[in-house]
Amino acid sequence: MHLSPENDPLGLVEEAQRRREHYARYIERRVEQALERPATAEEIEQAVERRVQERIAAEINRRANERLTKELRQVWRYDVPQGPSVGEILQAVARAAKVTAAELAGPRRHSGLVEARQVAVLLVCELRPDLSLAAIARVFAGLDHQGIAEARKRARRRLADPASDQARWHAEAEAALQGASRGGR
Repeated sequence: MHLSPENDPLGLVEEAQRRREHYARYIERRVEQALERPATAEEIEQAVERRVQERIAAEINRRANERLTKELRQVWRYDVPQGPSVGEILQAVARAAKVTAAELAGPRRHSGLVEARQVAVLLVCELRPDLSLAAIARVFAGLDHQGIAEARKRARRRLADPASDQARWHAEAEAALQGASRGGR
């Protein structure tokens, strides 16, 4: 079916035309800016490096999502759940810490992410006693059963300070999980 203004009750043709015009104006402005003040070689290199870093981060997140999905399927296949699913726990901690579940399970190691990951590990261990440390380690990239035990120990130490971000994330995630279980899951 060919769309034209006469047979397009939803306004898709007009919206597409408006977007094309907006994009053309944007390109025109960028060209004028570039002609008025050409970028230096250093600015070009910085822009390219930023773009490369963005692509690398996106690829890490994509692969971490794929890996998390695969590992969660393995955990679900072999274990009869005794509590919320590992995915639900990761989502609750991710929302509280303002990161993604894939980042929690992924290999990246900046400090805020590592601390949120430790809280996630602790909650998985607390709420899913049916899972072994090795089974939990399969979910978290770069950790083995010893890494899981260490993350759990560090999280407990950080939770001792009730004013810490980790204590807040733990409480928020736990409350969200309890609310979900009462909400008729």
